[in-house]
Amino acid sequence: MPLVPRDLGIGALFDKIQEAVIAADVETGRIVLWNPAAEKIFGYSSLEAIGELIELIIPERLQATHRNGIARYRDTGHGPYIDFGELLELPARHRQGHELLIEMTLNPLETPVSGGTFVMAIIRDVSDRREASLLEAELAAIVVSSEDAIIGMTLDGQIRSWNKGAATIYGYSADEALGRHVSFIVPVDRAGEEGLLLGRIQASEAVEHYETKRRCRSGKVIDVALTVSPIIDRAGVIVGASSIARDISQQKNMEQQIQDSLEEERRVTAQLRRLDELKNVYLRAATHDLKTPLAAALLGSQALAMKLDRLSPEQMKDVAEKVTANLKEIDRLIGDLLDVDRLTRGALEPLRQATDLVGKTKEVTARSRCNVQMDLPTSLQADVDPTHFERILWNLLGNAEKHTPAGTKVRVRLEPTDDGVLLTVSDSGPGIAEDMRTKIFELFGRGQTHAFGTGVGLFLVSEFAKLHSGSAWVEESSDGGAAFKVLLKTT
Repeated sequence: MPLVPRDLGIGALFDKIQEAVIAADVETGRIVLWNPAAEKIFGYSSLEAIGELIELIIPERLQATHRNGIARYRDTGHGPYIDFGELLELPARHRQGHELLIEMTLNPLETPVSGGTFVMAIIRDVSDRREASLLEAELAAIVVSSEDAIIGMTLDGQIRSWNKGAATIYGYSADEALGRHVSFIVPVDRAGEEGLLLGRIQASEAVEHYETKRRCRSGKVIDVALTVSPIIDRAGVIVGASSIARDISQQKNMEQQIQDSLEEERRVTAQLRRLDELKNVYLRAATHDLKTPLAAALLGSQALAMKLDRLSPEQMKDVAEKVTANLKEIDRLIGDLLDVDRLTRGALEPLRQATDLVGKTKEVTARSRCNVQMDLPTSLQADVDPTHFERILWNLLGNAEKHTPAGTKVRVRLEPTDDGVLLTVSDSGPGIAEDMRTKIFELFGRGQTHAFGTGVGLFLVSEFAKLHSGSAWVEESSDGGAAFKVLLKTT
Protein backbone atom coordinates (compact mmCIF):
# COMPACT_ATOMS: atom_id res chain seq x y z
CA MET A 1 0.00 0.00 0.00
CA PRO A 2 1.41 3.44 -0.90
CA LEU A 3 2.37 5.91 1.77
CA VAL A 4 -0.40 8.42 2.69
CA PRO A 5 0.20 12.11 3.42
CA ARG A 6 -0.09 11.60 7.20
CA ASP A 7 2.87 9.25 6.97
CA LEU A 8 4.86 12.28 5.86
CA GLY A 9 3.55 14.34 8.74
CA ILE A 10 1.47 16.76 6.64
CA GLY A 11 -1.96 15.38 7.55
CA ALA A 12 -1.78 16.97 10.99
CA LEU A 13 -1.52 20.38 9.32
CA PHE A 14 -5.19 20.16 8.26
CA ASP A 15 -6.73 18.99 11.52
CA LYS A 16 -7.53 22.47 12.83
CA ILE A 17 -8.75 24.28 9.72
CA GLN A 18 -12.53 24.83 9.20
CA GLU A 19 -12.73 23.51 5.63
CA ALA A 20 -12.92 19.81 4.89
CA VAL A 21 -9.61 18.51 3.56
CA ILE A 22 -9.83 15.23 1.68
CA ALA A 23 -7.10 13.50 -0.28
CA ALA A 24 -7.60 10.54 -2.62
CA ASP A 25 -5.21 8.18 -4.39
CA VAL A 26 -5.61 8.76 -8.10
CA GLU A 27 -4.67 5.19 -8.98
CA THR A 28 -7.15 3.46 -6.68
CA GLY A 29 -9.70 6.22 -6.17
CA ARG A 30 -9.65 5.61 -2.43
CA ILE A 31 -9.60 8.19 0.35
CA VAL A 32 -6.28 8.57 2.17
CA LEU A 33 -6.86 11.79 4.17
CA TRP A 34 -10.03 12.89 6.02
CA ASN A 35 -9.78 15.75 8.49
CA PRO A 36 -12.20 16.57 11.38
CA ALA A 37 -13.99 19.23 9.31
CA ALA A 38 -14.78 16.54 6.72
CA GLU A 39 -16.28 14.42 9.50
CA LYS A 40 -18.50 17.32 10.51
CA ILE A 41 -19.64 18.13 6.96
CA PHE A 42 -20.26 14.62 5.62
CA GLY A 43 -21.05 12.68 8.78
CA TYR A 44 -18.41 9.94 8.38
CA SER A 45 -15.59 9.51 10.87
CA SER A 46 -12.05 9.23 9.52
CA LEU A 47 -12.01 5.53 10.41
CA GLU A 48 -15.13 5.02 8.30
CA ALA A 49 -13.98 7.13 5.37
CA ILE A 50 -10.25 6.35 4.91
CA GLY A 51 -9.79 3.45 2.56
CA GLU A 52 -13.24 3.88 0.97
CA LEU A 53 -13.79 5.01 -2.64
CA ILE A 54 -14.23 8.73 -3.07
CA GLU A 55 -17.69 7.95 -4.58
CA LEU A 56 -18.73 7.68 -0.91
CA ILE A 57 -19.59 11.40 -0.98
CA ILE A 58 -20.55 11.76 -4.66
CA PRO A 59 -24.25 11.56 -5.63
CA GLU A 60 -24.96 8.50 -7.71
CA ARG A 61 -26.04 10.49 -10.77
CA LEU A 62 -22.57 12.17 -10.92
CA GLN A 63 -20.38 9.15 -10.23
CA ALA A 64 -19.89 8.19 -13.90
CA THR A 65 -18.74 11.70 -14.73
CA HIS A 66 -16.32 11.58 -11.80
CA ARG A 67 -14.83 8.25 -12.87
CA ASN A 68 -14.29 9.51 -16.42
CA GLY A 69 -12.50 12.60 -15.12
CA ILE A 70 -10.19 10.56 -12.85
CA ALA A 71 -9.36 8.17 -15.68
CA ARG A 72 -8.43 11.10 -17.93
CA TYR A 73 -6.24 12.61 -15.24
CA ARG A 74 -4.60 9.25 -14.59
CA ASP A 75 -3.77 8.85 -18.29
CA THR A 76 -2.69 12.42 -19.07
CA GLY A 77 -1.72 13.92 -15.74
CA HIS A 78 -3.95 16.88 -16.54
CA GLY A 79 -7.45 17.95 -15.59
CA PRO A 80 -9.02 21.37 -16.19
CA TYR A 81 -10.27 21.83 -12.63
CA ILE A 82 -7.01 20.57 -11.10
CA ASP A 83 -4.69 22.48 -13.41
CA PHE A 84 -6.32 25.85 -12.75
CA GLY A 85 -7.55 25.37 -9.16
CA GLU A 86 -11.01 26.51 -10.25
CA LEU A 87 -13.63 27.03 -7.53
CA LEU A 88 -16.41 24.52 -8.11
CA GLU A 89 -19.95 24.55 -6.75
CA LEU A 90 -21.62 21.16 -6.93
CA PRO A 91 -23.74 18.73 -4.91
CA ALA A 92 -22.30 16.13 -2.53
CA ARG A 93 -23.86 13.33 -0.52
CA HIS A 94 -24.12 13.20 3.28
CA ARG A 95 -23.93 9.97 5.24
CA GLN A 96 -27.67 10.22 5.97
CA GLY A 97 -28.46 10.28 2.26
CA HIS A 98 -29.45 13.91 1.72
CA GLU A 99 -27.51 16.18 -0.60
CA LEU A 100 -25.32 19.13 0.33
CA LEU A 101 -24.18 22.01 -1.77
CA ILE A 102 -20.41 22.44 -1.52
CA GLU A 103 -17.69 24.75 -2.82
CA MET A 104 -14.52 22.84 -3.69
CA THR A 105 -11.05 23.37 -5.11
CA LEU A 106 -8.93 20.45 -6.39
CA ASN A 107 -5.15 20.46 -6.23
CA PRO A 108 -2.48 17.82 -7.00
CA LEU A 109 -0.51 16.82 -3.93
CA GLU A 110 3.03 17.88 -4.86
CA THR A 111 4.79 16.09 -1.96
CA PRO A 112 6.67 13.16 -3.52
CA VAL A 113 5.20 9.98 -2.12
CA SER A 114 6.60 6.66 -3.05
CA GLY A 115 4.26 4.60 -5.15
CA GLY A 116 1.27 7.01 -5.31
CA THR A 117 -0.30 10.06 -6.99
CA PHE A 118 -2.80 12.09 -4.95
CA VAL A 119 -5.41 14.83 -5.45
CA MET A 120 -6.45 16.98 -2.53
CA ALA A 121 -9.87 18.69 -2.21
CA ILE A 122 -10.59 21.64 0.05
CA ILE A 123 -14.35 21.81 0.66
CA ARG A 124 -16.78 24.28 2.25
CA ASP A 125 -20.51 23.48 2.93
CA VAL A 126 -22.59 26.27 1.34
CA SER A 127 -26.00 24.61 1.68
CA ASP A 128 -27.22 27.44 3.93
CA ARG A 129 -26.30 29.93 1.27
CA ARG A 130 -28.24 27.95 -1.30
CA GLU A 131 -31.29 27.82 0.98
CA ALA A 132 -31.05 31.55 1.51
CA SER A 133 -30.71 32.08 -2.22
CA LEU A 134 -33.71 29.87 -2.92
CA LEU A 135 -35.74 31.64 -0.25
CA GLU A 136 -34.75 34.99 -1.68
CA ALA A 137 -35.76 33.86 -5.16
CA GLU A 138 -39.05 32.51 -3.81
CA LEU A 139 -39.82 35.73 -2.02
CA ALA A 140 -38.91 37.71 -5.11
CA ALA A 141 -41.31 35.56 -7.16
CA ILE A 142 -44.07 36.13 -4.61
CA VAL A 143 -43.50 39.88 -4.70
CA VAL A 144 -43.49 39.96 -8.48
CA SER A 145 -46.65 37.87 -8.87
CA SER A 146 -48.64 39.28 -5.93
CA GLU A 147 -51.88 41.09 -6.72
CA ASP A 148 -51.23 43.35 -3.74
CA ALA A 149 -49.25 46.54 -4.26
CA ILE A 150 -45.79 45.92 -2.79
CA ILE A 151 -43.47 48.92 -2.66
CA GLY A 152 -39.94 49.14 -1.30
CA MET A 153 -38.70 52.56 -0.25
CA THR A 154 -35.96 54.32 1.63
CA LEU A 155 -36.57 55.73 5.06
CA ASP A 156 -37.20 59.15 3.55
CA GLY A 157 -39.91 57.76 1.25
CA GLN A 158 -38.08 57.38 -2.06
CA ILE A 159 -39.45 54.42 -4.02
CA ARG A 160 -36.88 51.72 -4.79
CA SER A 161 -39.13 48.86 -5.98
CA TRP A 162 -42.63 48.71 -7.48
CA ASN A 163 -44.26 45.35 -8.32
CA LYS A 164 -46.92 44.46 -10.89
CA GLY A 165 -49.60 44.60 -8.24
CA ALA A 166 -48.74 48.24 -7.54
CA ALA A 167 -48.85 48.98 -11.27
CA THR A 168 -52.28 47.34 -11.53
CA ILE A 169 -53.81 48.98 -8.48
CA TYR A 170 -52.39 52.48 -8.85
CA GLY A 171 -52.09 52.64 -12.64
CA TYR A 172 -48.44 53.75 -12.74
CA SER A 173 -45.73 51.60 -14.33
CA ALA A 174 -42.53 50.82 -12.46
CA ASP A 175 -40.62 53.24 -14.72
CA GLU A 176 -43.01 56.03 -13.75
CA ALA A 177 -42.87 55.27 -10.02
CA LEU A 178 -39.22 54.39 -9.28
CA GLY A 179 -37.26 57.26 -7.76
CA ARG A 180 -40.34 59.30 -6.85
CA HIS A 181 -41.46 60.08 -3.35
CA VAL A 182 -44.28 57.80 -2.22
CA SER A 183 -46.45 60.80 -1.35
CA PHE A 184 -47.52 61.11 -5.00
CA ILE A 185 -50.19 58.39 -4.41
CA VAL A 186 -51.39 59.91 -1.13
CA PRO A 187 -54.61 62.03 -1.35
CA VAL A 188 -54.31 65.69 -0.44
CA ASP A 189 -56.50 65.29 2.65
CA ARG A 190 -54.04 62.72 3.99
CA ALA A 191 -50.84 64.64 3.31
CA GLY A 192 -48.15 63.88 5.85
CA GLU A 193 -49.51 60.41 6.60
CA GLU A 194 -46.57 58.62 4.94
CA GLY A 195 -44.11 60.65 7.00
CA LEU A 196 -45.82 59.50 10.19
CA LEU A 197 -45.81 55.87 9.05
CA LEU A 198 -42.11 56.01 8.11
CA GLY A 199 -41.40 57.59 11.47
CA ARG A 200 -42.94 54.59 13.16
CA ILE A 201 -40.77 52.30 11.00
CA GLN A 202 -37.62 54.19 12.03
CA ALA A 203 -38.68 53.55 15.62
CA SER A 204 -38.71 49.80 14.80
CA GLU A 205 -42.50 49.65 14.91
CA ALA A 206 -44.39 47.68 12.25
CA VAL A 207 -47.73 49.00 10.99
CA GLU A 208 -50.32 46.28 10.33
CA HIS A 209 -53.75 46.39 8.69
CA TYR A 210 -53.90 50.16 8.63
CA GLU A 211 -56.97 51.23 6.64
CA THR A 212 -56.51 54.39 4.65
CA LYS A 213 -56.99 55.80 1.14
CA ARG A 214 -54.70 56.13 -1.88
CA ARG A 215 -54.96 58.03 -5.15
CA CYS A 216 -54.68 56.26 -8.52
CA ARG A 217 -53.36 57.66 -11.77
CA SER A 218 -56.95 58.14 -12.99
CA GLY A 219 -57.64 60.41 -10.03
CA LYS A 220 -59.85 57.84 -8.35
CA VAL A 221 -59.34 57.50 -4.60
CA ILE A 222 -59.54 53.91 -3.33
CA ASP A 223 -59.70 52.27 0.09
CA VAL A 224 -56.64 50.20 0.98
CA ALA A 225 -55.49 48.05 3.90
CA LEU A 226 -51.83 48.90 4.48
CA THR A 227 -49.04 46.98 6.19
CA VAL A 228 -45.64 48.66 6.50
CA SER A 229 -42.58 46.78 7.76
CA PRO A 230 -38.91 47.74 8.27
CA ILE A 231 -36.21 46.46 5.90
CA ILE A 232 -33.20 45.35 7.97
CA ASP A 233 -29.72 44.68 6.58
CA ARG A 234 -27.32 41.92 7.69
CA ALA A 235 -25.95 44.15 10.41
CA GLY A 236 -29.42 44.58 11.92
CA VAL A 237 -29.75 48.20 10.79
CA ILE A 238 -33.10 49.49 9.47
CA VAL A 239 -32.35 50.74 5.96
CA GLY A 240 -35.81 51.09 4.44
CA ALA A 241 -39.45 50.10 4.53
CA SER A 242 -41.70 47.77 2.57
CA SER A 243 -45.33 48.66 2.06
CA ILE A 244 -48.02 46.12 1.16
CA ALA A 245 -51.39 47.57 0.18
CA ARG A 246 -54.56 45.68 -0.67
CA ASP A 247 -57.44 47.33 -2.49
CA ILE A 248 -60.47 46.91 -0.20
CA SER A 249 -62.80 49.29 -2.06
CA GLN A 250 -65.16 46.49 -3.06
CA GLN A 251 -65.20 45.16 0.48
CA LYS A 252 -65.94 48.64 1.83
CA ASN A 253 -68.75 49.07 -0.70
CA MET A 254 -70.25 45.76 0.34
CA GLU A 255 -69.95 46.70 4.01
CA GLN A 256 -71.72 49.97 3.28
CA GLN A 257 -74.45 48.17 1.35
CA ILE A 258 -74.91 45.75 4.23
CA GLN A 259 -75.03 48.65 6.68
CA ASP A 260 -77.58 50.43 4.48
CA SER A 261 -79.64 47.22 4.26
CA LEU A 262 -79.54 46.83 8.03
CA GLU A 263 -80.62 50.43 8.48
CA GLU A 264 -83.47 49.88 6.02
CA GLU A 265 -84.42 46.67 7.79
CA ARG A 266 -84.45 48.47 11.12
CA ARG A 267 -86.56 51.25 9.61
CA VAL A 268 -89.05 48.82 8.08
CA THR A 269 -89.14 46.75 11.29
CA ALA A 270 -89.86 49.86 13.30
CA GLN A 271 -92.55 50.85 10.83
CA LEU A 272 -94.12 47.37 10.95
CA ARG A 273 -93.97 47.41 14.73
CA ARG A 274 -95.70 50.76 14.71
CA LEU A 275 -98.33 49.47 12.28
CA ASP A 276 -98.81 46.42 14.48
CA GLU A 277 -99.27 48.66 17.48
CA LEU A 278 -101.78 50.74 15.54
CA LYS A 279 -103.56 47.53 14.47
CA ASN A 280 -103.78 46.39 18.06
CA VAL A 281 -105.01 49.79 19.22
CA TYR A 282 -107.58 49.79 16.44
CA LEU A 283 -108.64 46.22 17.17
CA ARG A 284 -109.12 46.94 20.84
CA ALA A 285 -110.95 50.17 20.16
CA ALA A 286 -113.14 48.65 17.45
CA THR A 287 -114.13 45.58 19.44
CA HIS A 288 -114.89 47.52 22.63
CA ASP A 289 -116.74 50.28 20.77
CA LEU A 290 -118.75 47.86 18.63
CA LYS A 291 -119.81 45.53 21.37
CA THR A 292 -122.06 47.99 23.22
CA PRO A 293 -123.85 49.74 20.29
CA LEU A 294 -124.40 46.52 18.34
CA ALA A 295 -125.79 44.77 21.37
CA ALA A 296 -127.98 47.78 22.17
CA ALA A 297 -129.25 47.97 18.60
CA LEU A 298 -130.22 44.31 18.53
CA LEU A 299 -131.80 44.50 21.96
CA GLY A 300 -133.76 47.53 20.78
CA SER A 301 -134.88 45.59 17.75
CA GLN A 302 -135.97 42.79 20.05
CA ALA A 303 -137.99 45.20 22.21
CA LEU A 304 -139.54 46.77 19.15
CA ALA A 305 -140.48 43.41 17.72
CA MET A 306 -142.06 42.36 21.02
CA LYS A 307 -144.38 45.41 20.91
CA LEU A 308 -145.71 44.89 17.42
CA ASP A 309 -149.38 44.04 17.87
CA ARG A 310 -149.70 42.63 14.40
CA LEU A 311 -147.31 39.78 15.13
CA SER A 312 -148.67 36.61 16.53
CA PRO A 313 -147.15 35.34 19.75
CA GLU A 314 -145.34 32.66 17.79
CA GLN A 315 -143.88 35.22 15.36
CA MET A 316 -142.85 37.51 18.12
CA LYS A 317 -141.17 34.61 19.92
CA ASP A 318 -139.34 33.65 16.72
CA VAL A 319 -138.09 37.21 16.21
CA ALA A 320 -136.95 37.41 19.79
CA GLU A 321 -135.11 34.10 19.56
CA LYS A 322 -133.35 35.13 16.37
CA VAL A 323 -132.31 38.48 17.78
CA THR A 324 -131.10 36.79 20.94
CA ALA A 325 -129.13 34.24 18.90
CA ASN A 326 -127.55 37.07 16.89
CA LEU A 327 -126.61 38.86 20.05
CA LYS A 328 -124.91 35.76 21.35
CA GLU A 329 -123.06 35.28 18.05
CA ILE A 330 -121.88 38.90 18.00
CA ASP A 331 -120.82 38.60 21.61
CA ARG A 332 -118.89 35.37 20.81
CA LEU A 333 -117.24 36.89 17.72
CA ILE A 334 -116.14 40.02 19.52
CA GLY A 335 -114.89 37.89 22.39
CA ASP A 336 -112.85 35.94 19.85
CA LEU A 337 -111.38 39.15 18.45
CA LEU A 338 -110.48 40.36 21.91
CA ASP A 339 -108.77 37.03 22.62
CA VAL A 340 -106.83 37.35 19.34
CA ASP A 341 -105.72 40.79 20.42
CA ARG A 342 -104.54 39.50 23.80
CA LEU A 343 -102.74 36.57 22.15
CA THR A 344 -100.84 38.75 19.70
CA ARG A 345 -99.78 40.98 22.59
CA GLY A 346 -98.68 38.01 24.71
CA ALA A 347 -101.22 39.03 27.35
CA LEU A 348 -103.17 35.78 27.45
CA GLU A 349 -101.58 33.34 29.87
CA PRO A 350 -103.27 30.14 31.10
CA LEU A 351 -104.52 30.05 34.67
CA ARG A 352 -104.10 26.38 35.52
CA GLN A 353 -106.34 25.08 38.26
CA ALA A 354 -108.19 21.89 39.13
CA THR A 355 -111.24 21.99 36.85
CA ASP A 356 -114.23 19.63 36.64
CA LEU A 357 -114.09 19.11 32.88
CA VAL A 358 -117.16 16.87 32.79
CA GLY A 359 -119.26 19.52 34.51
CA LYS A 360 -117.78 22.28 32.33
CA THR A 361 -118.56 20.26 29.17
CA LYS A 362 -122.18 19.76 30.21
CA GLU A 363 -122.51 23.46 31.09
CA VAL A 364 -121.22 24.61 27.69
CA THR A 365 -123.25 22.12 25.63
CA ALA A 366 -126.38 23.14 27.50
CA ARG A 367 -125.97 26.70 26.15
CA SER A 368 -125.32 25.49 22.62
CA ARG A 369 -127.95 25.20 19.88
CA CYS A 370 -126.33 21.96 18.71
CA ASN A 371 -128.00 18.61 19.14
CA VAL A 372 -125.14 17.12 21.13
CA GLN A 373 -124.42 13.49 21.86
CA MET A 374 -121.88 13.29 24.71
CA ASP A 375 -119.45 10.52 25.53
CA LEU A 376 -118.05 11.59 28.89
CA PRO A 377 -116.37 9.76 31.76
CA THR A 378 -118.08 9.72 35.12
CA SER A 379 -115.70 12.40 36.38
CA LEU A 380 -112.55 14.03 35.09
CA GLN A 381 -110.55 16.77 36.77
CA ALA A 382 -107.43 18.36 35.29
CA ASP A 383 -105.17 21.36 35.91
CA VAL A 384 -106.25 23.49 32.95
CA ASP A 385 -107.55 27.01 32.52
CA PRO A 386 -111.35 26.62 32.80
CA THR A 387 -112.00 29.69 30.62
CA HIS A 388 -109.71 28.38 27.88
CA PHE A 389 -111.38 24.96 27.97
CA GLU A 390 -114.77 26.61 27.73
CA ARG A 391 -113.69 28.77 24.78
CA ILE A 392 -112.22 25.75 23.00
CA LEU A 393 -115.39 23.71 23.37
CA TRP A 394 -117.67 26.63 22.56
CA ASN A 395 -115.81 27.44 19.34
CA LEU A 396 -115.72 23.81 18.25
CA LEU A 397 -119.47 23.45 18.86
CA GLY A 398 -120.11 26.67 16.93
CA ASN A 399 -117.98 25.42 14.06
CA ALA A 400 -119.71 22.00 14.05
CA GLU A 401 -123.16 23.61 14.06
CA LYS A 402 -122.44 25.31 10.73
CA HIS A 403 -121.68 22.03 8.99
CA THR A 404 -124.09 19.61 10.65
CA PRO A 405 -127.26 18.86 8.68
CA ALA A 406 -130.59 19.39 10.49
CA GLY A 407 -131.67 16.42 12.54
CA THR A 408 -128.18 15.01 13.04
CA LYS A 409 -126.09 15.20 16.16
CA VAL A 410 -122.74 16.66 17.04
CA ARG A 411 -120.70 14.22 19.08
CA VAL A 412 -118.51 15.35 21.99
CA ARG A 413 -116.03 12.96 23.55
CA LEU A 414 -113.76 13.62 26.54
CA GLU A 415 -111.10 11.18 27.66
CA PRO A 416 -107.94 11.19 29.81
CA THR A 417 -104.47 10.55 28.32
CA ASP A 418 -101.12 9.72 29.88
CA ASP A 419 -100.17 13.41 30.15
CA GLY A 420 -103.46 15.30 29.86
CA VAL A 421 -106.95 15.21 28.36
CA LEU A 422 -108.23 14.77 24.81
CA LEU A 423 -111.37 16.56 23.63
CA THR A 424 -113.02 15.44 20.35
CA VAL A 425 -115.91 17.25 18.62
CA SER A 426 -117.26 15.48 15.51
CA ASP A 427 -119.78 16.67 12.94
CA SER A 428 -121.47 14.96 10.02
CA GLY A 429 -120.80 17.68 7.47
CA PRO A 430 -118.93 17.50 4.14
CA GLY A 431 -115.57 16.96 5.81
CA ILE A 432 -112.34 18.85 5.17
CA ALA A 433 -109.87 18.16 2.36
CA GLU A 434 -106.42 17.03 3.50
CA ASP A 435 -104.67 20.08 2.02
CA MET A 436 -106.88 22.34 4.15
CA ARG A 437 -106.54 20.52 7.46
CA THR A 438 -103.63 22.63 8.68
CA LYS A 439 -104.69 25.90 7.05
CA ILE A 440 -108.04 26.02 8.84
CA PHE A 441 -106.25 26.73 12.11
CA GLU A 442 -104.49 29.81 10.71
CA LEU A 443 -105.81 33.25 11.55
CA PHE A 444 -108.10 34.29 8.65
CA GLY A 445 -106.52 31.45 6.68
CA ARG A 446 -109.93 30.30 5.53
CA GLY A 447 -111.18 33.72 4.59
CA GLN A 448 -110.90 32.90 0.90
CA THR A 449 -114.28 31.17 1.11
CA HIS A 450 -117.29 32.22 3.18
CA ALA A 451 -118.17 28.58 3.75
CA PHE A 452 -115.61 28.37 6.55
CA GLY A 453 -116.24 31.72 8.26
CA THR A 454 -113.52 34.08 9.46
CA GLY A 455 -111.13 31.51 10.86
CA VAL A 456 -110.85 33.28 14.22
CA GLY A 457 -112.52 30.55 16.26
CA LEU A 458 -110.36 27.65 15.14
CA PHE A 459 -107.24 29.83 15.36
CA LEU A 460 -108.07 30.43 19.01
CA VAL A 461 -108.65 26.71 19.57
CA SER A 462 -105.13 25.98 18.28
CA GLU A 463 -103.52 28.84 20.25
CA PHE A 464 -105.29 27.87 23.49
CA ALA A 465 -104.02 24.30 23.01
CA LYS A 466 -100.46 25.60 22.53
CA LEU A 467 -100.75 27.63 25.75
CA HIS A 468 -101.35 24.28 27.48
CA SER A 469 -98.35 22.64 25.72
CA GLY A 470 -100.78 20.73 23.53
CA SER A 471 -102.03 20.80 19.96
CA ALA A 472 -105.15 20.82 17.79
CA TRP A 473 -105.79 18.87 14.62
CA VAL A 474 -108.63 17.53 12.48
CA GLU A 475 -109.35 14.06 11.14
CA GLU A 476 -112.15 12.46 9.16
CA SER A 477 -115.00 11.33 11.40
CA SER A 478 -116.59 7.89 11.23
CA ASP A 479 -119.54 9.20 9.19
CA GLY A 480 -117.42 11.19 6.75
CA GLY A 481 -117.53 14.56 8.49
CA ALA A 482 -114.79 16.28 10.47
CA ALA A 483 -113.49 15.23 13.89
CA PHE A 484 -111.67 18.08 15.66
CA LYS A 485 -109.28 16.92 18.38
CA VAL A 486 -107.61 19.05 21.04
CA LEU A 487 -104.94 17.73 23.40
CA LEU A 488 -104.36 19.72 26.58
CA LYS A 489 -101.33 18.61 28.58
CA THR A 490 -101.40 18.78 32.36
CA THR A 491 -97.87 17.48 33.12
